[in-house]
Amino acid sequence: MIRAISYNMGGKEEHPLEHVPRAGKTPVAIFRCLTALSYLPSTSAQNNSATICSIESETDSLNRFGVSTWISRGSCVRAQPECTLVLDQIIDRLVGSRGGEYSGASSVLALLPTIGALLGAPTYEIWRLLTIVPLGGVISMGLSFGSAIMPIRVEDYEPAPNREVSTSSSFRLERRKGMSKEDQVRGTEELVTKLLDKLDRKLSQDKSIKARKLHIGLGLGCMFVLLMGAHTAMAIIEVGAVLSWWCWNPVWMHMWYFMVTAVAIAENWAQLPFEQQTKLYISDVPYNIKVTGGEDVTAELKAAGTLGSGAMTRDEEMAQNIGQVLSQLGTVKAGTVRITDSVIHTSPRNAILVMVSVIRESIGWKRSVLRIFIKCCSLGVFVMGTALFASAQLLSMLMAVMGLTILLAAVVFSRAIATLIIAAVDLYEPMVHVMVNSESEANQVIAKIMMLTSRDDSDRRQTRDIQVEIDGHVFANCRRVATRSKWYMTVLGIMGSPYDLAKVDRQSAARSQYRLRAMRSSPSTLQGSEHEYEQIELFA
Repeated sequence: MIRAISYNMGGKEEHPLEHVPRAGKTPVAIFRCLTALSYLPSTSAQNNSATICSIESETDSLNRFGVSTWISRGSCVRAQPECTLVLDQIIDRLVGSRGGEYSGASSVLALLPTIGALLGAPTYEIWRLLTIVPLGGVISMGLSFGSAIMPIRVEDYEPAPNREVSTSSSFRLERRKGMSKEDQVRGTEELVTKLLDKLDRKLSQDKSIKARKLHIGLGLGCMFVLLMGAHTAMAIIEVGAVLSWWCWNPVWMHMWYFMVTAVAIAENWAQLPFEQQTKLYISDVPYNIKVTGGEDVTAELKAAGTLGSGAMTRDEEMAQNIGQVLSQLGTVKAGTVRITDSVIHTSPRNAILVMVSVIRESIGWKRSVLRIFIKCCSLGVFVMGTALFASAQLLSMLMAVMGLTILLAAVVFSRAIATLIIAAVDLYEPMVHVMVNSESEANQVIAKIMMLTSRDDSDRRQTRDIQVEIDGHVFANCRRVATRSKWYMTVLGIMGSPYDLAKVDRQSAARSQYRLRAMRSSPSTLQGSEHEYEQIELFA
């Protein structure tokens, strides 16, 4: 006799074998019964899965909390083929107090998407850290959790007198309505003169004044620990808790984190009041050098305005020439640098970072549409994040409070550490920020800085030359003499060391010695030796 199997699905009791013919003496009836049984769901397997994942433990039955049991249960539910059914059965077996705790914990964690409102307005220090030490700025942006990162007004990028940042480290070229062209030219010349005086004083002083890399590294290390702590807390929560509508997803909290961080970075980039920024790393050369050959990038700049073309002024022609050079730095013919004294490694005495920013005067329709689109994405991520956290099941109150506390502490303390780093570093004035109103004015500033490397520009150049690095291209005495990956300074900023020109001299000396040995050994092997040396130099 076959007994009908009853099972509960969604609260409604059904009897799948209610209409199945009873097994009689005929083989046809028996075959029909067996066929009907083969199509029944495997309720025994489901009950076993539910029993395995819902073992009565301290997590559910007592006023104690077992972290390992809680994590194992969440992983077990997520590993089941029918995880939703297993989750429903576990929730049905919970005691009333545990069910209320899990519901309240989800409500507590749902406050996480509002973390940006708790942090307030963006700070100037975050942008400055991103500029002088991009690696630290990236870590700080990773700890933003959707909050505003950088200011959106130009005035916020000018250090206030009550800040510890020196007001002489920021130069802004004002442009008022109705201002004549002569006044604009005069204002540009005054700004460039002040900037060059600032750079000359910084680079010509005998005392080495540099930011202490140990302090910066210690601060970055603390920020990295906070970042790893936040990710560890999120990993623990997303393993133990299960989403009711997405139960198999093991990284649901990290998915929200990456979405909210990406949207925050995109929104801050779209709101940035500058349309173009150029970094120049300037330092003194601690060697007596002689540069031969190559293309002098200031040759046309010095001759600008002397050709008698009345279409452009001298400054405008200089801006056009340097703009062309900047757009194709890799095509500038390189020169050869020779060190006339010892090539023992020597560090520069002083270095400074110059950031030239072009203020965005108007917002075009493309950027307006982009801002609206990013804002819509931000709202969508906020709604999705709230839905994720509110629908989390089996989330313990203890773990929810722990996770929220660690994340809030990471955000708050990371901003405090960034502020302390900037306050300590800016005492040494490692950066000068120049804000101009057009690309032409920016090119004029860069042209004057490039001409500062000329030996004839100042008597001080007789003792120490100046080198400028732009996008990995190193210029000395107005000529491109070396290159390296632009990511070195892009990632490290002032934490990185200026390019050592002695490397170029050592490579040239090694090439000469290698060729000499090849010629002495066999003239026929000269060509192959040169090819082999080029390979060695390439990997060096």
